[in-house]
Amino acid sequence: MEEKIERYPQTYLLVLDEVGDWHKNLFMIGGCVFNLSCLWKIILYLREIKRNILEFEDTDKEFKWSNFTCKIKEIKKSNSPTLESELKKYKEYLEKIVYLGEKEIFSFFCSVVELPLVTLWRKWKDHKNEEDRKRCEIWVREKSIQDIVQRYFKWLEEKDGLGLILIDRTNNRIDELYFKKVRELIISGDNFYHKFNRIIPPFLSDSKYLNIFDINDIFLGAFGYVLRNLYGDSKGKIYPITCMLYSVILRKINKSKDGKIWGFGLFDIPKESKIRNCLNEEALNSISKNCDEMSILD
Repeated sequence: MEEKIERYPQTYLLVLDEVGDWHKNLFMIGGCVFNLSCLWKIILYLREIKRNILEFEDTDKEFKWSNFTCKIKEIKKSNSPTLESELKKYKEYLEKIVYLGEKEIFSFFCSVVELPLVTLWRKWKDHKNEEDRKRCEIWVREKSIQDIVQRYFKWLEEKDGLGLILIDRTNNRIDELYFKKVRELIISGDNFYHKFNRIIPPFLSDSKYLNIFDINDIFLGAFGYVLRNLYGDSKGKIYPITCMLYSVILRKINKSKDGKIWGFGLFDIPKESKIRNCLNEEALNSISKNCDEMSILD
């Protein structure tokens, strides 16, 4: 007799990417959670606003956080009206992304690595040995994904849902090793969970073939920029649109019932580093409170 399924659980998609520079202090791995059933609708909407606002002929062409930040740097060096007009289009596009994020992002998880406290990173900085760097990259990714997978799994349990993880391909040199470790973790479990049976083994993809990575890159980029600014790793201005993107993530990030972020949506590596002191909940929330008084085109 054929077994009947009374209810099909919701399936969610966690999109993971990286932000940061291996030569600086903070490196982050994280991403947004979407309802998988809405993926095609999101992709079509992105194509539409790329066509109508950015005037892209190829509507699957990538538009990342760096496109916006690089344009601002160009404008600082030149007073060209053409550049100003282009920046206005970018801001209009990002305003639509803010709206999309409010509507379609269900949660957010991110690991923040304080690189100077990582032994392998210090060894690489001292000796500039590429093998040390390779080991450091794999270790950082492995530790980061472990925290994210644990909390993502718990979040799925609370939602009574199933989960998929989509990882952006960043570097072919280490991707396969890293990906293999992530797959083994999900299938075999860890010290806390025997197995992560609500999570489908992950997929490795290339952001230039799937524009859901665009949204993730923009939100993770803005969020990372603000965190590096608060930490002191970056001294650039926090623009209103940056603040608005950041605020969406702060509302969506996984939290405890009493509003705690660290250990629930944000994870520090190594544990109990100074990150939690300078990026505590009060500091993180203070940035968001200023957004209500800002104009998107300031």
